[in-house]
Amino acid sequence: MKTGGAPELMQRWQRTDYDHDIVFTTGYNIFGTIRYADRDFVRALYDVDYACRILGAPIDTGLSPDDTLECLLWHEAVEKVIIDADNPIDLYDEHDSPGGFGAHEYATVAEHKKVRQKGGDPARYERGLAGIVKFCMHKQLLKVPADYACAPLLDDPDENEKQVKRLQELKIADAFKISKEKVDYASADRNSGTRCISCKHWQNQTSGHGLSTCAKVDGLVRDRRWCQRYEVRDLRRTRVPLKVVGGTLVVAVEINDVVTLDFILDSGAADVSVPSDVASVLFRKNALKKSDFIGKQIYMLADGSSSPSDTFIIRSLRIGDKQVQNVRGSIGPVASEPLLGQAFLQHFQSWSIDNSKWELLLEYP
Repeated sequence: MKTGGAPELMQRWQRTDYDHDIVFTTGYNIFGTIRYADRDFVRALYDVDYACRILGAPIDTGLSPDDTLECLLWHEAVEKVIIDADNPIDLYDEHDSPGGFGAHEYATVAEHKKVRQKGGDPARYERGLAGIVKFCMHKQLLKVPADYACAPLLDDPDENEKQVKRLQELKIADAFKISKEKVDYASADRNSGTRCISCKHWQNQTSGHGLSTCAKVDGLVRDRRWCQRYEVRDLRRTRVPLKVVGGTLVVAVEINDVVTLDFILDSGAADVSVPSDVASVLFRKNALKKSDFIGKQIYMLADGSSSPSDTFIIRSLRIGDKQVQNVRGSIGPVASEPLLGQAFLQHFQSWSIDNSKWELLLEYP
């Protein structure tokens, strides 16, 4: 949880939704921005009469309803972040490997640790949840979020066949995908050149961080991973004029279809940095909203000092004839220069500089 971009991914979470039917009481959306708690579960957790009506007894985990809900939602946050982070754990569950730990198992460890921190006993906690988990697994699903992530169901399709079929009837996109476990989703090091980002199924619908949805595989896939459904996609190229200003390379970039600025091309920068006065202009033009912000990050500056910065998702960056969506950005001081960093460059299969023509060459699927 401290490596592979996990701390940054943990900052994606924006809200919790309590108004849908969720198979295992709690879950999350594909992009890791919304956690879901089943509406019957939440009502039963806080309403004893309702719990007795649908379960025959109250939900007794040994913790308060608030603490119980917090522990379950913590499990979902940790699980999704581990799945998406750039680490060796790529699968939801490792139940087919003796003693194997997938994201679910690690998240359960984190959940039980939080239960203990709150003075509870994990065994009693699990017993108290057993009834409502069984209820949510077997109830009729009527209202499911369209972006519901289905990895917990797809990893064990035989046991969850009924629920998956129902989710498909409700047109839940992820329910039509294939589990990562079934396609040998793993590091692409052994398959040089056959990375997800160059596959025809890479959809370039990302939340940043080198992740995107895939037309075939569930959840988000990472640009440097590979699977058995890989199919090569012909790369396209675009050339963008560069300017040399004070010894730095500068390129014109349009932000959110509103403002065009000269950005310093800086491959050493993690994000796309926008001065605060430019952010103010975007706010005034309704091209930047509070809902676009995803937290704060500490950045190391060139002089070795550190500085906190608000981070947000830039909905659109246009460079030459190429538009990139959902790019991680940060806000710098008024006097700072706009920087075009890796959060933008990682959307491309490759990039290079043509020194003879002073052009930025971008290759992409």
